[in-house]
Amino acid sequence: MPYIPKSKRKYFDTLFNPDSDITHPGSLNYTVTQFILDFVKRNGGDSDLADEEVIGMLMCCMLEYWRRRAKTKNIKKKEINYTEEVTSYRKANNIIGKATIQMLNACSIYKGNSVYNYYMTKVAKYEDLKIKENGDVY
Repeated sequence: MPYIPKSKRKYFDTLFNPDSDITHPGSLNYTVTQFILDFVKRNGGDSDLADEEVIGMLMCCMLEYWRRRAKTKNIKKKEINYTEEVTSYRKANNIIGKATIQMLNACSIYKGNSVYNYYMTKVAKYEDLKIKENGDVY
C-alpha cells in the first residue's frame, strides 16, 4: 500500500502474475490465504503476534478499501436475507460484503465503534501521510 515506497513496489508487483485467473472471489481468497500462510510461516509460525498482525492487516485492508472506494458509492441499504442458502462462494461473498458495507456505513454515522473510530482518527491519517510520501495505489 502507500507505505511501500515506489522504488520498492516493482519487487512486490512481480509477485502477481498478470496471466493468473483471479476472476472469482474464491481464487482471490485462495491467493490471499497462500500469501498469509507464507507470511505467518516466515514470521513466528503459530504465535499470537503473527495472528494479530494478520487479522489487523486484513481489517485495515478492508477498512481502507471501504474508506477509499465503497464508502464513496451511493450504496442503497438493501434487505439482506440471512436465511438464503449459500449456493456459491460468490453469493456468500456478496451477502457478507453487503452486510459489512452497511455495517461500516452505520459506523461512520455512529462514532462509538472503537475499531472504526480508531481507524478513521489514527490509521487513516497515517495512510494519507504515506499516500503523500509514496504515491497512491488506488
